[in-house]
Parts: sequence; structure tokens; C-alpha cells
Amino acid sequence: MSENTALAPGDRILSGMSREGVSVHPDQTIRGLWTLCVPMFFVTFSVCILESWQIFQLFVTTCCLMVFLVSNLKELRNVDRSLALITFLYLFPWFLSSSVGVIGTMLSSDSSAIVAMSPYGRLFNVILMALYLLGVSMCRKSYAYLSAKLQKAYFFGCMFLLVSAIWQAMDMYTSFPIAFPFHTRSYVHGAEDLSLDLKGRLTGYAAEPSYICPFIADGLLLSLYYIKDKSIRVAIVSLFVGVMYLTYSPSGYITIAVLAMVWLFGFTRSRKGRMWLLFALLSLFVLFLSMKDTDAMQYINRRIDDYEGTSRFNGIVGPIEHQFSYGSRTNILFGYGTKGMSSFYDLGNRDFVFGTSNTLFADVLFDAGIIGLICYVALFLLLFLRSIKCLSNTDFPLLLFVDLFVTSLYRADYASLRFVALVAIIYSSTSSYTQKRYLIRK
Repeated sequence: MSENTALAPGDRILSGMSREGVSVHPDQTIRGLWTLCVPMFFVTFSVCILESWQIFQLFVTTCCLMVFLVSNLKELRNVDRSLALITFLYLFPWFLSSSVGVIGTMLSSDSSAIVAMSPYGRLFNVILMALYLLGVSMCRKSYAYLSAKLQKAYFFGCMFLLVSAIWQAMDMYTSFPIAFPFHTRSYVHGAEDLSLDLKGRLTGYAAEPSYICPFIADGLLLSLYYIKDKSIRVAIVSLFVGVMYLTYSPSGYITIAVLAMVWLFGFTRSRKGRMWLLFALLSLFVLFLSMKDTDAMQYINRRIDDYEGTSRFNGIVGPIEHQFSYGSRTNILFGYGTKGMSSFYDLGNRDFVFGTSNTLFADVLFDAGIIGLICYVALFLLLFLRSIKCLSNTDFPLLLFVDLFVTSLYRADYASLRFVALVAIIYSSTSSYTQKRYLIRK
């Protein structure tokens, strides 16, 4: 295959293979690359309704990362500077927030928030995730190999959650003999005035529907590019789409719609691609007409139409209005401190509906200020620019970037393993493709 031939979905990306199909081995100077991949198998545990699973995932990540860093201390002088910059942008705002921001809060009219602030767990997570990115930056000669292994492990992590969601669906909609053991927030809310016959919303072992949706989108993308057999690929993709539909989550639907538009846009350059785009648009139109009166679509329409009156919308706007109306200049620039929004909520401030806005950018703005927001916007911009450079070969990194960006609009999970895992996969994938070395059509 020529270097300028673009990969279509279904054209397998084997980042650990050369163009001739010869296996590319990792840099022998790096020890224990597998330790960076093991935590990916448990990446979905971070959203589990059971706190013990979350602790287990954090424990595995910590142990594996410490083993890797200790085994490769001498490689610290050879880190990838571009990824080190991304790591700096990820971590630096929280040092400013936890020092300058907290001091500013102590001297402001909101000083009582300091009493309720408990940032230590969140700071530990952020530092641990930054160390994970640092570990990845030490593997710049093995990005192709590492990217393939990370994608594989992450895919299986998503499959665990998918299987649990299928189990829940069978228990919810059939007389499956084995009851689903997790009691999650799967109830239908926000449309109490409608007479709907919806038995519930799928969550799997995740705490609520909005927690499972990002991983379903991740798994769907990886299925398109990772699974070799076409029939198996279609089956797995269908399962992911089906589970996403049964979450009845507007955010999840929007994620899939945006990803579909970006994917289709990449194929409009050819006549075949334009035909696929036309077919997809007509199919969506027919699907909408056939489902517009169903209970599911009535529920989705109500959630979207009344968005400005929902607690989710007020949870975003309220804290930002408070910050710019009552906050000092220090708070506006550096934030109120890590988990500052949560402390205001715990104090019962009426501007704070929840302890989080459920939006990464709003959480970062409040807790780390304008400086923090600029850093995270720069982080996303760097990933976007790297993804664009690979479009002549593949659209996979760009799709994964769009997935990360859109889900960040309804999940403030910057301190999670999922966030840094996608950053690592996007970065290592783009590094492989920009080097024009590890690409093969199956």
C-alpha cells in the first residue's frame, strides 16, 4: 500500500507491524512495557458503582506504573519533549490551583469553602495520571508497538463493561434466570409528566448512563479499527450501538452522531464515499420517521428541549456565574483549588446543584481558573493538530480525539485513567503515522 493511501474503517491498523507485515519489536532498552498496558484491562472499573472496584483499578495502576518507572529510571533523560509538554499542561494548573488558588480562596469572601475542601484524593489521581503520561513519553522508540498493545488492552476493558450492560438488558427485558447483581442509577428521570413505558436505562456496572456512554463510544471506535473479521466486527459494533441506544442518553446519542459525521466526512473525497454519505443520511431520516413517536424518542426529545431548565445546565452555569460575580481576581485566574466546586456544594451554596458540573472545561475553569482552562485548551489543540497531520494515512487518531473532546463536554474525568489512556493512544498513534513506518492494510 502506498504511503498516501487512506485507511477506511475495517482496514486494520496494526501499529506494531511494519508496512511489509514484519513484526516490529519494542525498543529493547525499555523494560516492562506490559506494565503500562495492564491497567487498561480495568479502565472501566473507575466508573463502577462499587467503590472497591475503583480502588482496585487505582491500586493496579499505581503498582504497574511504579514497577515501570523504577525499571526505566535511566530513560528519564530521553523523554519525548512534545508529550512531556502535554504532561506539563495537564499537571501544572493543579499546582497553581492548590497553592495560589487556595491562598486566594482563604483571603476571599468564600474562605469558608476551605474547611470543606478535601483535594488529596483528586490530587493523587492527577499526579498518578501525569506520571503515567511521563512513562509513555519514555517509550518514544516503541510508540508503534505500545499503541497497538494499549488499544488491544483498552478494547478488552470496554468489552467487560459491554458484557455487563448486555447482562443487565437481558435481566431487564427478558426472563433471564440470573439477576443482574449491581444496583445502579438506571431509572428514567427528567420526564415525569410523560406516560412512558421504559423499564430503565442501561448502565452496566457503571454508576449511571452518562458514565457508560464514553466507554461505549470508545469501544465502538476500537471495534471498527481493531477487529479483523468483518462479520465479527459488524456483530460487536451492533452490540455497542444497541447498548448506547438503550442508555437513552442524549449525550451518548450526540457523541455517536458527531463521530459518524466526522467519519463520513472523511470519505466524501471519493464518489463511493459520497454515495455512502447519501445512503447514511437517508437511513437516518427513515429511522427518525419510524421512531419519532416511540417512548424512547419522546424521552430524548424532552431531555433536549428542556435542557436549559435542567439541573445539569444549572450545574454548569451556576458555578461559573458565582466565580465571575463573587470571586476575586486570583480565583478567576487560578481557581478555587482542587475540588473547589465540590466544597461549595458540600456547604450547601445554592449556586451549586452538584459537586461537579459534569463538564471537563467548566470544572477546570472553576477549580483551576482561566490559567487552567488555557492549559487544557492548549492540550486539546496539540492533540488535534497531531491528529490532522495523519489524515492522509488514517482518520483513527482524529476520530479518537473527537470522541475524547465530545465526551469531555458531559464528563469531567480529567483525573481518570480513561482520559490519559486516550491521550496516550492518540499521541502514540500519531507518532507512528507521522513517522510513516508502521502501517499495513490487512
